Amino acid sequence: MSDFLNQFEKDKYKSDSSNSVEDVQKPIIEKEEDKSNQRNNAVIQGPSHDIVIDKSFNKSRIIKYIIMGIVAVAICLAGFFAFRLANRITVKKLVDINLSEAQSWALKNRIEFNITYEFSILKEKDIIITQSPAEGYKLQKGSVMDITVSKGANPDEVLVLPNFTEMDISAIREWIKSNKAINVNVFMEYDEKIPSGEFLRMEFHNDQINESNYTRKEYLSLFTATPSRLPAAAT
Repeated sequence: MSDFLNQFEKDKYKSDSSNSVEDVQKPIIEKEEDKSNQRNNAVIQGPSHDIVIDKSFNKSRIIKYIIMGIVAVAICLAGFFAFRLANRITVKKLVDINLSEAQSWALKNRIEFNITYEFSILKEKDIIITQSPAEGYKLQKGSVMDITVSKGANPDEVLVLPNFTEMDISAIREWIKSNKAINVNVFMEYDEKIPSGEFLRMEFHNDQINESNYTRKEYLSLFTATPSRLPAAAT
């Protein structure tokens, strides 16, 4: 019996000793694990910071850029309009002036002409008939103007000859002037029976021409009476 008790106490002692050692070792291991975790945390986790975004700063910067852009555009526009104003001229009246005079004005103001020529009985040769733009228009230097220039009366136009026998010399001369019949010449010829200045006859210089097909380019001589015996003179 005593042997059994001794044996039982020895086993209990061993068991308690074992439990005591485990209890001692467990906290040590847990502490070491805690230290290891703390070291790992110290490496991985840094100090925390709160990041605050200043929205008003971004907004003010955007507004600044917008204002700078507007100012730049305004400066460019002001320069552009100033350049255009400095290079504008007022168109003068060119109608009824000679082409050479108009070209001198155009050269001075750096204007080019787009010229159209046409026959005109109302305007002498090289006189400007129409212009575009009109007088007073504000035109940019370097622009092109359209002008129509007279070529004078059409030399191939058929002229209807009047009844010269019913006209005196002043009426004949008026007809020649109004019809630009530059190749019609009036000669005075002595005739004592016909009153002075009365029409005598006409002579065509081309045998193929007559009263029905006479054109401005053909030569025609008209003779009127004069009471004096002077050589025939063209007027």
